[in-house]
Amino acid sequence: MRRVIAKKRQNSLETNPYYSFKKYQKITVALNDISPSQIEWSKKKQSRQWLLDHVEVCPYNNKLIMPISINETVEEKIYRKNPESSKTYLDAEKRQGVNMFLQTGDIVNELVKDIFADIHIYDNQIKVLRHPFTSPIADNAISFYRYYITDTTFVDNDKCIRLDFTPNNQQDFGFRGTVYVLADSTLQVKRCELTIPTNSDVNFVEQMKCVQEFSRLENGEWGLTKDNIFVELYLVNFAQKAIVIRDTRMDDYSFAAIDDARFKPKGSIIKNPKAKYRDDQYWAEQRQVSLTKTEGSMGSFIDRLEKIKGFHYILLGVKLLFENYLETGGKDSPSYFDIGAINTFISQNFHDGMRLPFGGQT
Repeated sequence: MRRVIAKKRQNSLETNPYYSFKKYQKITVALNDISPSQIEWSKKKQSRQWLLDHVEVCPYNNKLIMPISINETVEEKIYRKNPESSKTYLDAEKRQGVNMFLQTGDIVNELVKDIFADIHIYDNQIKVLRHPFTSPIADNAISFYRYYITDTTFVDNDKCIRLDFTPNNQQDFGFRGTVYVLADSTLQVKRCELTIPTNSDVNFVEQMKCVQEFSRLENGEWGLTKDNIFVELYLVNFAQKAIVIRDTRMDDYSFAAIDDARFKPKGSIIKNPKAKYRDDQYWAEQRQVSLTKTEGSMGSFIDRLEKIKGFHYILLGVKLLFENYLETGGKDSPSYFDIGAINTFISQNFHDGMRLPFGGQT
């Protein structure tokens, strides 16, 4: 492991003057661990058959889940070493599901992306679930982890040494898992599997697993091409659990010189004005992870959900909680005036007593 850590800077793509790649990402939020009793209850009502049709087995934990939100993006990432700069060009984005009901749907998506940030195994500190975790190949990883050589095996025709690792202190923010390192002089990480210890102090997380795979590129270097992560969440024992699944694919790596003009736009993310308006043919060509049957029928699921008696009032409560404003328009008509902020309508102070202000925004 000392040799692996010593080699990691040579194996990093940041040693190149330039590089770029395309990235496809799909984030699915679903209700997790749907119980058989819930399914049996639904079977008694023929009108709820469409709910049964929207339940599937999750390949990551073999539990029944019900997807309620999907967010897809297609990006191009570019990097320049001198002067150092990196940009993300967002070419397309598509969101479906319950977050479309909220004006703050984009904020919810960004929050999910922040919590489940990209994991870079070659960094010393990996920020995930809003906590800093020590990488298994960090500069100080030798004093933080215990390592065990457990096997010599092949991963995609590449001979690798398998190393299992665990934190010395199970309550530290560290990973448990496995790293597959090429059994040659490069000591390149071929595959890694990361989980968090059961006794970890990460709140509301029942289980997490991240699987990354690296592939040899055309110039002989190695780049990350597959990055899957799933996290099982819960707030309280009596509430419905949730699961977040993020599938990421990287391809079209290039190390050719990049025009300096592409690094001049302000901000780290440059969004294409047509990003939200890509047609089905575009997504069929760019989507590198196929939608499941239930994910592909998300539109009809939402339409049926809106027709449930009383759903309007549930949605109203959620919108007031997240947005703090009440729209005066409807589904087919825009809202020209929103009533709010709701949390300021009732207040009190020692001088005026009870105060009942009313307001809104156009």
